[in-house]
Amino acid sequence: MPLSVQSDHACAVYREITRFNNQIKQEQAGLPQIKMRIGIHTGPVVVGTLGNDLRVEFKAVGDTVNLAGKNLGPMSDCFNYR
Repeated sequence: MPLSVQSDHACAVYREITRFNNQIKQEQAGLPQIKMRIGIHTGPVVVGTLGNDLRVEFKAVGDTVNLAGKNLGPMSDCFNYR
């Protein structure tokens, strides 16, 4: 999938979460706001569920994931979000 399409999808997710947060604010006072950050980078990753019967998490690991995470730092100032 081209990077431009990936970034469009990431921006669409961001807009939808923002819309959902605004809707929740109006409907349910006192619920915590959903916070997120999006880092985009392409390359190989390993994804899957990790854990046991008591706790299961979905994870993505690899150099690609690490670099995408590092890209979040400089960009967080652009969106006033940390």
